[in-house]
Amino acid sequence: MEITGKLFKVMPMQSGTGKNGEWRKQDFVLEVPGTYPKKVAMTVWSERTQELQALALGQEIKAFFDVESREYNERWYTDLKVWKIEKVMTSPVSGNSQQNPSSNTSAPWDNTPAHTIPVPQENPFASENDSNSDDDLPF
Repeated sequence: MEITGKLFKVMPMQSGTGKNGEWRKQDFVLEVPGTYPKKVAMTVWSERTQELQALALGQEIKAFFDVESREYNERWYTDLKVWKIEKVMTSPVSGNSQQNPSSNTSAPWDNTPAHTIPVPQENPFASENDSNSDDDLPF
């Protein structure tokens, strides 16, 4: 799975020794944009903690993670374990953008294909003299 958001908070690194040797982990919080922004807590392990240290708060990142739940004392806990972090590159808007030089392109906000030819619609506000209609309404 993957999620994109701004780095909101980085918790202190935790470390210890287990049956498989030494371990390091660090939790962090992403703020996911939307109408109602959500905060998501995630965890990085081992060498990924160094990648997290290289990031700045407020920086937009994409986190790739696995979801895992476990039971302890009849309660369930869910972990989001991050296995890859990418910086999201945002390019500044400039008037000199690279566009297709073809004259048959549509505007970026127009969802119609470039090869579609618009069909003129009848003007509902045209007067009786403007059209050849048999409408006998006075307005």
